[in-house]
Amino acid sequence: MSRTLLLALSSGMQREYVALTGVVPADRLMFAAIAACSAGCAPINVYPDTNRVLFEYNTPALGIGAVVNLQIAVYRVL
Repeated sequence: MSRTLLLALSSGMQREYVALTGVVPADRLMFAAIAACSAGCAPINVYPDTNRVLFEYNTPALGIGAVVNLQIAVYRVL
């Protein structure tokens, strides 16, 4: 997931749905960062939904022209 912040003055948790084919609400998921997160952001958790996941991440208090780039891999736990 990548996003450019023109001007952001909010801090804390952000939530965003990301498409992920084959995911069902009963799945147990875990994730791992595959690259360093940028702009002071950090991935927090993923929650399954039908063919998508709710991705939670933390953002910095001030972002002017910052690029938020969070690269994670999501795994299904059997």
